[in-house]
Parts: sequence; C-alpha cells; structure tokens
Amino acid sequence: MNTSYTFTGVSEGNHTADVKAMDKAGNENTTSVTFGVKISGESDTTPPSVSIISPSDGETITSSNVTVNWTGSDDGSGIDHYEIRMDEDPYVNVGTNVTYEFTDLSPGNHTVSVMAVDVAGNSNTATVTFTYTDKGTISGIVTDENGNPIAGATVRLDTGETTTTDENGHFEMEATGGDHTVWISADGYRKQELNITVQPGQDNDVGKLNLPESKGSAAGIPWLWMVIGVLVIAAIAGILLVKRKKPEEQQPEGSDEANEENSEGENERSGTEKPSDSGEEEMDISEEMLEEL
Repeated sequence: MNTSYTFTGVSEGNHTADVKAMDKAGNENTTSVTFGVKISGESDTTPPSVSIISPSDGETITSSNVTVNWTGSDDGSGIDHYEIRMDEDPYVNVGTNVTYEFTDLSPGNHTVSVMAVDVAGNSNTATVTFTYTDKGTISGIVTDENGNPIAGATVRLDTGETTTTDENGHFEMEATGGDHTVWISADGYRKQELNITVQPGQDNDVGKLNLPESKGSAAGIPWLWMVIGVLVIAAIAGILLVKRKKPEEQQPEGSDEANEENSEGENERSGTEKPSDSGEEEMDISEEMLEEL
C-alpha cells in the first residue's frame, strides 16, 4: 500500500493537498495540508496586497467585541499566511484565514493591523483605527407649564452625575448604555422623574420636559395673596401702636407719686402685679416690622 505521492508541474504559490483513507467496510476519513511552492531561479520581490474590509477607518462601534474582515492577494509566490494584532499587542498568526474576532475591548480608540506574508517572505500591512464606546448622550429641554424655558434647572442621573440647563432650558449629559432614571428639579417647581433606555453611540433626545409649579412655593403663590399677607401684617402692627398710645392719653390727675401709690394700692387689693415693660418692647418690635414693610 503506497503512502506517498509526487505531484509534478506544481505552480508557485499556495496549494492544498487532500488525503483520503478508506477501509474495507467503506468508512473513510480525509485530512488536508496547505503548503507553498517557490520555484528556484525566480525572484519574487513584490509584496502582497492586503486591505481591511471591516471595521472601517474612523468607525465608532458600540460592542466590546469586534470581528475584523480583510482580503489579500499575491501575484508572485502567493500568500503564505496572515498575521493580525490589536493596538500594540503581539501579532497572531491566523494562517490563511481572512477573519478574526477580538473580545472584551476597553472603551476608547483602537488600531487593528493585518499583515500579509507571501511565500517568498515579502510582507505588507494594512491598519485601521476605530472607536469603541459604551456611552450615549441624554439631551432635552426643560420648560414650565407654559412652555417657557427654565434656566439653571438641575438634571441628575442615577449614577450621580449632574448638569444644569442653559438659558434656553437645554441640557446634555453622557450615560452608559442601558436603563437609567433621571431627576429634573428647579426652585419653585415640582421635581420630575424620567426613565430612559440609553443607546450607546447615539443622542437620546427626550424632547421637552414640563415642570409644574410647586403649590405653596413663592413661584406658585398669586400676587394677590402676597399683597393680602402684607396688608394683614400692617394691620396687626397698627393695632399694637394704638394700644400703646391709648393708656398715655387717659392718665389720671394728680402728682406722679400719688398716681403711683394709687396704682400700687389697687394692684395689692386686686392681687395683680404692676405691668412689666414687655408690652412696650413688643410694640417697639412691631414698629421695626412696620418700618421694614
């Protein structure tokens, strides 16, 4: 039984030989081998051509896994093998395969290089640079119930990042891909909560967000009630002033000493003490309040 065979007239370049074994029962098995041929006396100094099909140069991807596809050829001795690497990692010999997958990339810019090597030992390299991002942007405009933009509103993400709206009520912030909750708040308005799914590499525009005014806040009280409040305070202050002046106008006749003795006697008979000066202090405070108003 022969276990060898010689091919003649084989041209220069890469070739694949298949060997099939078959037993008497008809079972069979096949094995293959790929090899290159360089014909003596012929000099191949031309490097092979190679180009990367995907990803394209400058492309942004949103997955941590990337499959690199390329094509190559050599009109001289033929392609012997390809080598590939990511960034500054060592080259990996992938034989004559024209596809390779990298996994678990870190976010940022990456450069992939594919080198084609022909049978004569000539080589050529193709490179592309791409960006992997796991983030997207969230943007929108915050307004009041009448559609007027609210400047200085606070926008907080569930991951802790915050930003504020500009004079047009617009905001924009980055977030990793996935489900998030956003809270929008501003003085005088009720806080709003928004649930959003962020698509990496995209601007996730939520449109206009209307904040209703807070009940009982300065922004939500009509001017009429503010005026009424001021008038009530002024009226109370006026009543206190009148009470202060009335006892001074109704002083009894007689000397100050007699009036004081009569007053003390009446107090002893009635069991009451002489009024303190606290009332005058309260009236003085009321006058100060009135002047401030």
